[in-house]
Amino acid sequence: MFALSILGLLTLIAFPGDQHESRSPNREASVVWSEATDTSPHRMYLRVGREQSLLIEFPRHLSVAWSPDSRFIAFTNYEGSDLATLHLFTANIPPREILLRLPARAQNVMSRNHHAFAEFVRWRGNCFAARVQGYGFSRNREESVMVWCEKTGACRSAPPN
Repeated sequence: MFALSILGLLTLIAFPGDQHESRSPNREASVVWSEATDTSPHRMYLRVGREQSLLIEFPRHLSVAWSPDSRFIAFTNYEGSDLATLHLFTANIPPREILLRLPARAQNVMSRNHHAFAEFVRWRGNCFAARVQGYGFSRNREESVMVWCEKTGACRSAPPN
């Protein structure tokens, strides 16, 4: 398990690991990891007060980042050695997954590559940045695009640096 903090603005927590819980910035909610068994995958639950609800089941590992206002949780789900996907949930009971609508260029990178990864980078205000990258479509060439996603699920390509 690892935690990464950049300038104190973001804490990215990876599960599974030694830590079984990640608390929201306002400390009113937490996500709690349940280890996989022989018959079930890893599970991540949202706990608010005394209530708890299943957020996501995952086969390998994921990273979690709370929005600065504690109202949303972004996940990168590392589903396999060749695939990582993004998920966004509300942080209330019952939680609701918000469908992320990647721009066409990012969708193409995800769909046409043998290895495709959409990974959370950081929160900034009401948006978060994600890196979408892939390889395997064209020989010796990696494709990559940065996107900004809003809490509504709308995502747009980031302007080039």
